[in-house]
Amino acid sequence: MKDRPGRIGIDIGAVSLKAVRLDGEGRVAGSYYARHRGDPAKALEAALGELAVTAGDAVGFCGANAARFCESFELPRQDLAACQIPVVRAEFPEVANIIDIGGGSLTLVELDASGHFQNYATNSMCAAGTGSFLDEQAARLGIEYDDPTLVGQVAEPPSIATRCAVFAKSDLIHRQQEGCSKAAMWSGLCRGMTRTIIGTLLRAKPLDKPTAIIGGVALNKEVLRWLSAAYAGLLRIPAHPHLTSAIGAATRGSVPKRLPSREAIHKIATSRNVEYHDWPLTLDRSQYPDFATDESYVDQDGNEVRVLSWPSGQTLRTYLGIDIGSTSTKLAFIDEKDNLKVDIYRKTAGDPIGATQKLFRALRELERRKGGRVEVLGAATTGSGRKIVGEVIGADSIINEISAHVAGATYTDPEVDTIFEIGGQDSKYMHVVDGHIRDANMNYVCAAGTGSFIEELANKLGYKVADVGAAVLGVKPPRATDRCTVFMEQDVIRFIEGGATREEALAAVLVAIARNYLNKVVGNRHRSRKRIMFQGATARNKALVAAFERLLDVEVVVSPYCHVMGAFGVARLARQGMEERGAGKSRFHGLNLESRKVTLRKETCNLCQNCCSITFAEIEGVEGTPSWGYMCGRDPAEHKVRKNPHERMLRLRQRLWREAGAGVKVADDARVIGIPQALLTHTYYPMWQRFFNTLGFRVQLSGPTTDEIRELGPTRPSCGEHATSCSSSAPRSAGCWTRRKTT
Repeated sequence: MKDRPGRIGIDIGAVSLKAVRLDGEGRVAGSYYARHRGDPAKALEAALGELAVTAGDAVGFCGANAARFCESFELPRQDLAACQIPVVRAEFPEVANIIDIGGGSLTLVELDASGHFQNYATNSMCAAGTGSFLDEQAARLGIEYDDPTLVGQVAEPPSIATRCAVFAKSDLIHRQQEGCSKAAMWSGLCRGMTRTIIGTLLRAKPLDKPTAIIGGVALNKEVLRWLSAAYAGLLRIPAHPHLTSAIGAATRGSVPKRLPSREAIHKIATSRNVEYHDWPLTLDRSQYPDFATDESYVDQDGNEVRVLSWPSGQTLRTYLGIDIGSTSTKLAFIDEKDNLKVDIYRKTAGDPIGATQKLFRALRELERRKGGRVEVLGAATTGSGRKIVGEVIGADSIINEISAHVAGATYTDPEVDTIFEIGGQDSKYMHVVDGHIRDANMNYVCAAGTGSFIEELANKLGYKVADVGAAVLGVKPPRATDRCTVFMEQDVIRFIEGGATREEALAAVLVAIARNYLNKVVGNRHRSRKRIMFQGATARNKALVAAFERLLDVEVVVSPYCHVMGAFGVARLARQGMEERGAGKSRFHGLNLESRKVTLRKETCNLCQNCCSITFAEIEGVEGTPSWGYMCGRDPAEHKVRKNPHERMLRLRQRLWREAGAGVKVADDARVIGIPQALLTHTYYPMWQRFFNTLGFRVQLSGPTTDEIRELGPTRPSCGEHATSCSSSAPRSAGCWTRRKTT
């Protein structure tokens, strides 16, 4: 490097480490930017080497994880806002706001007319609106940020909830079922995230002055596209938005008395404490399977293929089961005696039809390898994408996940009493009596007890999810919260800062996830005190099995095909269904799905206020056009809304709610009281209707929430704030009840 001695700035955030070297004129002469994956000391060592830091260089630190390294260098930690303001103002003197969108934080710095600090706002402990939120969803969808096909391609993307990663995942599943493309879902995520940013930081205040966007997310062109659409002409993007804080730290740094040794950098302050459980994650009561098969391999498409029994040259007469989950898609072939012959496991990656095509491609390649063929006698689907895939492949049955998992578990262990299942997106509990389901429960909106969180956190700590079990087995775990993914992740950061290893932090996460599942999914429901069956792909994590054994002190049974149990179970149900119906030929369209063109189109059903988005699939070589998405449950051939008899009481309640407060006659020209149809109005409307009618007022409810109102919501302050700017000549905005001709 030239221009020595130099100025070094290091920004160590929750997710990544950013470092720069400035030349004599304050320009960036070198930079380092990488995710530290829970080991900031290792990343710092790499950055110091990359920037060739030597004695005499001035060094400045800032960021959430910088404090412990400041101790090693005997330097103060720089204030983040103080680092950012002069750098941004030097490039954009007109800027009045700075929005920093980092990996784990979201901040707004407001400046006065002179460019000095005036106000500050930040996100809560929730990660919504931060870079880590987008990272999680991108990983689920198999998306790379620098993919140019994902930027600016969708004019009107589907709506994706982004207030919480869990809601976003649920919405993505629905969009997948509707046949949305990856580009459309990614654009919807980025647009939704901009609304979350606006709502979190501005709290309905206007953003009407030039604003700089910095942080790692400022490199995301699709996010910037939607922010620019919301605030045209107001946004300013620095030349190095992700390095802004590090540049500021470099200008404020000072020369340390001496550079610490490598050992000193990696040394953790002894004042920090980590409290551990009294036991390690070991298996003492449970017999864990070895998952051995006749043949297994991973093909070029990422399909994990296992052949349990298929002699070369033979034709397999089989029943097919497919479990299409939000995270992974599984396929199982069984023979006429329910023996599992072949199973395949792969990531769904936000494309259930594409994932199924790749499964079938793997099967056809396996046919060629074996010199035989597969004859499908019946087919069934389960999982979150069961409807879309079931219609496309011509499944004979489309069956819920609980039934599928019970069918698989009871074949494996006919005396099974309690079944735990943890998938990528959801978790299920099942209580079985005499082979039949007695009770069941699923997680609600929290993802803290699911496999996707294990995978996401493992990736952040530099582990492949498949390697976590072996790495963590035998490790004594620290005590962590089990309430929420956000709190768990904060615990992991705290553990690593306090001296725990990555393996210990992951061990803590596994125990916390097991506790979360037991508290929120199982609760006070029945569970066996002797033996519990654990299934789902997470059961292949030996350390997680050990966590359940330690917490419950019971034997935990894991099947050799636990990860495809839903597919295996639904294949059994397909066989039973075909036999009970005496059906002849299966509806199954064949394994050549990947060679057929599948075109999806959408229409809106206007038969009722649901306005369902109906997806139609046109499949090459298949007669008819299968469709799905009917919320009322009607068949495609029906042309009227199907009324669910189970909703009769709900409809009665709705009618009584509207009519119960009537009875006091009011003049037609009486003044009007407007009441928004929201929140407690759904309980107290009859009381308010009678109350205001008695006072001589007519009452008018607002209409149901529309897309326009949803769009306006995050950008509108409360009526109390808005009333001062209301004028009788101004047009009334949707949902605003502060102005009426009669008032």
